[in-house]
Amino acid sequence: QLVYVMGFLSVVVAALTIVGVQSYATTKRDVIMIAIDDMRPELGCYGCDYMKTPVMDALASESLVFDHMYTGIALCAPSRTLFLTTRRADTSKVWLISPNEYWRRSGGNFTSLPQHFRENGYLTLGTGKIFHPGAESNNSDVEYSWSAECLPYLNTFPEPDGGSIYTSPAVHPVNCSDDNEMGEGKLALNAVRLLEGVAKKRSAGDTMPFFLAAGFHRPHIPWHAPTKYYEMYDLDLPLAPNLQLPTNVPPIALNNNWVGSKFNYSDKFTHNTTSAFPGYWTREFKDLKAVSVSPGMPTDGTLVPKNAQMKVRQAYRAALSFTDRNIGVVLAGAKRLGLYENSVVVLWADHGYQLGDNAEWAKHTNFEHATRIPFMMRLPISGYPNFKPGRTSAFVENVDLYPTLSEVAMGMPMTRCPVDVKASRAIETCTEGLSFAPVLAEPTRVWKAGSFSQYTRLAETVMGYTVRTEQWRFTRWVQFDKSLAGEQGGAIWNETLGVELYPHSPTVKPCDWDYEAHNVASDPTNAAVVAKLSQMLIDGWRSALPPRDDL
Repeated sequence: QLVYVMGFLSVVVAALTIVGVQSYATTKRDVIMIAIDDMRPELGCYGCDYMKTPVMDALASESLVFDHMYTGIALCAPSRTLFLTTRRADTSKVWLISPNEYWRRSGGNFTSLPQHFRENGYLTLGTGKIFHPGAESNNSDVEYSWSAECLPYLNTFPEPDGGSIYTSPAVHPVNCSDDNEMGEGKLALNAVRLLEGVAKKRSAGDTMPFFLAAGFHRPHIPWHAPTKYYEMYDLDLPLAPNLQLPTNVPPIALNNNWVGSKFNYSDKFTHNTTSAFPGYWTREFKDLKAVSVSPGMPTDGTLVPKNAQMKVRQAYRAALSFTDRNIGVVLAGAKRLGLYENSVVVLWADHGYQLGDNAEWAKHTNFEHATRIPFMMRLPISGYPNFKPGRTSAFVENVDLYPTLSEVAMGMPMTRCPVDVKASRAIETCTEGLSFAPVLAEPTRVWKAGSFSQYTRLAETVMGYTVRTEQWRFTRWVQFDKSLAGEQGGAIWNETLGVELYPHSPTVKPCDWDYEAHNVASDPTNAAVVAKLSQMLIDGWRSALPPRDDL
């Protein structure tokens, strides 16, 4: 009886603790969501004191900043589908940027994040890159997700030189006297215009809550930014600390810059000497195509000439600082209109980015540089007594954002999707993530055992599944049958093409980019770790959920 009573009391105490979280949204709260493309956690608020990101740093000082937030796929369209549907990629069947992989057709008619808010009484307003534009989202999911007040949906805006936001060259300082003349400056002003519409409605007595999403394209290539942002950064800032490929890395793990002998997963590397940079960079941008490969590659580990690396890294940082300025325009507008203080504010990047780290560029991998993302959430002072700004080392995933916002902004916890993937695909609104509302109230609480990501190769016939835990990143590359994705036989675990194991420090070091340099999967002393983490991958994300996650 004593055991029963003690067990009952522990449940009551835990439940009372969570009540403080779930009761956050006693009334529906406004939401301001900022999304940034291709942004790695190289910000002042992540310990990179050389970065000029005062707006995001100020927001971080009011927010809970997450040191271990990961995307499920390091690529724009599938990553955003994860954020905006809270379904894993093997459920939505969205793994690449493809017109055949719009989740409503490939996976199921899943309710999107803005649609969920719209169907529950919100005015949903969006501008810029929230969904991946084009057929991959049926043109930003306008049929379902957005209120009429923001239609036609405006994704990009003309640049002052008349070109589009994706016009060559890649390294592109712009002589522009007014930041608002830039396409991204116009995007920020459009977000403020949408907020002004809300303020006008409020002044007329309208009380409908709003959900505003503003998606900035930079620092996605090309790096268009006014010249003054380039001038913020010297060319001679340090390069990536490790320019070598990871030792013992299987070729299948690497971006399309590298091939094995006829790509047969051999250990002998041959560089594709047509380009020093990834394929899509050089197809689209002549200034990068002109960069020749270092003559000593692949043995000297430098690949891209030092001067070219310096220019690319400067351009990326300039574009990021320009985006920081544009985020400031949106948040300043919200404050001026009286729409900031009582709003939930969340900022995320769709995936990370590699800038020569371990001889890799852009995204398209399962490495830490590609999968780890900056993430912060601010809750209003009023009505959220358990929330305090700070940092957390809890492991969270981008599929967790949707159920968290549903809970903290609307007071609507989401139902977890069933284990059976066919049954899951038939349900429009459920989650394959986990609300981290309890972490917002208690940042040090025990949470997930790890975060899961994946990346596909060879026309979606190979899948690399990876899990990041406190001390390890473990990856297995296996044959893959996408027709059976999420079911028995989709991932063919007995046909392994490569295994990776990288040690990590349990303590996050500020702005430390020197990791995952040595694949130690073949070390006999790590056999037990490999076996344990391999089973964790096979068991999937549910195996990493925290104790009593039902509370």
